[in-house]
Amino acid sequence: MAVLEKLDGQIARKQEKLNALKARKQAIENRQKVKVKEQERKAETRRKILVGAEVLKRARNHPDQYARVLAMMDETLTREDDRKLFGLDLDNRLISKVIFCSTPRYITPQSTHTADQIDALNYDSAPVRWQIA
Repeated sequence: MAVLEKLDGQIARKQEKLNALKARKQAIENRQKVKVKEQERKAETRRKILVGAEVLKRARNHPDQYARVLAMMDETLTREDDRKLFGLDLDNRLISKVIFCSTPRYITPQSTHTADQIDALNYDSAPVRWQIA
């Protein structure tokens, strides 16, 4: 009996050691997963910055494209400080789509044209021209 009790004790100690090693392994794996997710998040943020920089650079050289970017941002941004970065007013939002009218209209980022005012325009096949101030 003494030998069996001794073996049971050794088994229990080995089992505790095994459980401790498994917990240590799990903690290391969890840290590695967090590190990988953090690296992926940083890479995604970096991609967004690079794409945004290139889009803005190209759009600044083409007023029509810049107007589309502003309209897209106007449609997307809701936080006041974000909207201010693009010169967008929180109360009087820019028109968020390309509008067609008979004569060219000029809309700047600081314009206070509301959707009701734009609805009053005569629509046909000539696209709105955007003037970027």
